[in-house]
Amino acid sequence: MSTTASTLGGELARIGLTVPTDQLEVLLTERVAAAAEQMHITKRTARQYFDHDTLHALAHEMALIIKDEAPAPTC
Repeated sequence: MSTTASTLGGELARIGLTVPTDQLEVLLTERVAAAAEQMHITKRTARQYFDHDTLHALAHEMALIIKDEAPAPTC
């Protein structure tokens, strides 16, 4: 999972976000578990669906969430 978390961290870094790898590992573990449960497959099988394209999309999804939750700048 650490390699996948590092890949996600790299995708986030490309768009200007820094998230500690250990936090990304927790996030990915939760996402894999949720995917496995929804698809009625093992977690090991679900991990295969978290490829580079999926991680790229996840990074952009996270960036949008952070952007939407960020407070508006004050003048």
